[in-house]
Amino acid sequence: MQCSKCNCSLSISKAHMEFEGDNTELTPTKAFNVLDMVCTNPKCDNYTKDLSNPKIILETLRQPMN
Repeated sequence: MQCSKCNCSLSISKAHMEFEGDNTELTPTKAFNVLDMVCTNPKCDNYTKDLSNPKIILETLRQPMN
């Protein structure tokens, strides 16, 4: 994945898990990895220095866990 402004690669700034369907015993629980992606180019307007609290998240990936 690339930044829309500078075309540099994106990097994962934060990752966490989300769950769906775990409210009752009748629905299967689904787990997802959620990855917030940020620009890696310090000269770009989309760049975020503090990766633990990014100001600009360019993309969020939500990947199902098996």
